[in-house]
Amino acid sequence: MALTITDDHAAQEAAFYGAPEWQRGASALRERLTAREIDATHPLVRFVGLDAYTAAGGGIRRDLFAEGDAGTYLTDAALLETLVRSKLDALAGNVRAEGWAWVEAVPHMSYAERQAFQNAPRQRREPSAREARRIASLQTRLDKIDADLEEAYDAEDEDKTEALEPRREQVAGELQAVEEALRGYAPDL
Repeated sequence: MALTITDDHAAQEAAFYGAPEWQRGASALRERLTAREIDATHPLVRFVGLDAYTAAGGGIRRDLFAEGDAGTYLTDAALLETLVRSKLDALAGNVRAEGWAWVEAVPHMSYAERQAFQNAPRQRREPSAREARRIASLQTRLDKIDADLEEAYDAEDEDKTEALEPRREQVAGELQAVEEALRGYAPDL
């Protein structure tokens, strides 16, 4: 069934007879027939979108027996790369408009490239009076819930712990959100 990926009989024969016997399984033959094509499940295809690719005139080849996007291949890698670059450039423009000093969008990033750059350091600013009151209030509530939870754990009161744990999670989440809002990047980044 792997040979149904193409209706070119010469390509089918070349893939089958050109492969050693131990590489004549369906997946190996399909791989040989689609070596210059891009699988529709590839991350760059998901980034651009199959509909955008076909709307731009990109060709698609579908495996007759495959289900969904499995067995769907894009035949124009150059067009896909152009669409990826275009979408990345637009996103980079949006980030640049936020005021960042340096923005470069790339479709692939190796481990070595990732290690060459670090995350920009974030600094915590002092909270406003309103934010400080909110932090103090949330911390007081969290301390009270923690004390009640400790008491419930000691008493092995499962009903009380089941009621308090979601409340603790909610208050801790609110406190974390307020603290996170105080962290920002230096203006020169």
